[in-house]
Amino acid sequence: SAEALLSAGDVDEARSVAEQASRADPSQARPVAVLATIALARAPDRSVADALERAMGFIVPRAALCEALADAHDALGDPSLALVWTQRWLALRPGDVRAARTLLGRVTEAGDGQRIGDALSWLLSQPQPLSDLASPLSAALLRLAEIDPARGTAMARRALDVLGPRSEELRETVLAVADSGDEPGLALALLERT
Repeated sequence: SAEALLSAGDVDEARSVAEQASRADPSQARPVAVLATIALARAPDRSVADALERAMGFIVPRAALCEALADAHDALGDPSLALVWTQRWLALRPGDVRAARTLLGRVTEAGDGQRIGDALSWLLSQPQPLSDLASPLSAALLRLAEIDPARGTAMARRALDVLGPRSEELRETVLAVADSGDEPGLALALLERT
């Protein structure tokens, strides 16, 4: 009945019925799925995060659920869990530019060199066009070069290998990383390819 109420647009009653059904038999997935669907439409808060986390244990994770859970944790001030769920969202939709952009933004903001490097490595190895991601890739490369110059240089070289010198923003970033890491070889490689 919670599903019928939800499809009829009575969200409050659907939530009430789904919560009753979930309390009556906690092993049932359907009321949990209804609560997760309702949570997707609400502003991110602790109850939304709780409903979505519970749903992940019952139903097959979907990209939309992972995205909503990542946003909820981000809104609650838990960047570590937001990053984990963003990675899961991107893993479920590897070609999703919005998911990739969100991941790059969150790892760059977190400032963890290991995570930035891992995210860049994963994205640069995907068989997808990355030209739409030049700006967040550049920001992540610059942040990584600040934290770990050697790894930043290696990732900048890899980005140059994968994306080539077409993007002006990426060219400027590679030069900046080469300068900060004192790697004239990287700057020369960029000039040769340009």
